[in-house]
Amino acid sequence: MKQLFYSALNKDNSIAKKSSSGGAFSALTDAFFENNKKAVVYGCILNEDFQAVHIRADNKELRDKMRGSKYIGSNLTGVYKNVAEDLQSGLSVLFSGTPCQIGALLGYISKKNISAEKLFTVDFVCHGVASSKFFEDYIKHLENKYKSRAVSCNFRGKSKPGKKQDMIVKFENGKVYNASSSRYDWFYSIYLKNLILRPSCYKCKYAQEKRYADLTIADLWGKLDNSLVAKSLVVVNSEKGAVINKQAEKYMDICEIASYDVHQPHMRAPAEKPENYDWFWNIYLEKGYLLVQKAFGNNTLKGKLMSGIADVLYRLNLINFIKKCLKRK
Repeated sequence: MKQLFYSALNKDNSIAKKSSSGGAFSALTDAFFENNKKAVVYGCILNEDFQAVHIRADNKELRDKMRGSKYIGSNLTGVYKNVAEDLQSGLSVLFSGTPCQIGALLGYISKKNISAEKLFTVDFVCHGVASSKFFEDYIKHLENKYKSRAVSCNFRGKSKPGKKQDMIVKFENGKVYNASSSRYDWFYSIYLKNLILRPSCYKCKYAQEKRYADLTIADLWGKLDNSLVAKSLVVVNSEKGAVINKQAEKYMDICEIASYDVHQPHMRAPAEKPENYDWFWNIYLEKGYLLVQKAFGNNTLKGKLMSGIADVLYRLNLINFIKKCLKRK
């Protein structure tokens, strides 16, 4: 079928506030649970050790833990097998994940000769999967700074009404780290510079308009993003996706939009690999997190200056000289 594009906003303001954009995932899965008697949803959460893992939810309360963006790769050990067993047991399954995870799941189900009639898939427009090691070092750095164990992390929290989103990390001692995701936060800033993505992400075959999932969700960007609240983009890629999207109108306000109004570059091409990618990783692995955080870590004037100096040094081919200086210390 022809792809259809929609702007979407959850009718429940409290859910929209807890979501990365407009709460489309919650609305779609609410509709899925309501319209399928025996239904389970698979999605990604951050566990107590701040590792991304896929879990299985047979109720909305457990599903709620899947809300929000996670920029690191999730552990899928045994998950595809569990999905297959659920399908063979006659359950309706909605699996949400990265485009490459959807592709792998569909390949697994096909190889096992299992009917995908009751399998529904939701992917998202993916910028790329960040290094879990780098995120782990980032959390450790914050724990040292705040002298307490981190207990929760929201990559794109909404501390105030509107679109502004912050990286919010809460600690056992009651303190809270709150920084503008794209401007001041170290992890997110380096992530957006494409320096901590998996090598395979730069050649991702799934970064295109043709999708393998029944539904695709993302942020609504571009000229249609003109309201005071963040909205979701929902792309219907199949007849099964169209059914769920229609059922979800009970939970979200939707409006069909034209494909040319969709400003999502990673629906057309993967992230570009930075010229200084290898240099960044050499320094990070040799000298650790703190050094690259200072050199590449935020978009304040000081951060831009440090990043600019690092870039000039790279372009002047002074890498080996810098490495020698660092080793002397």
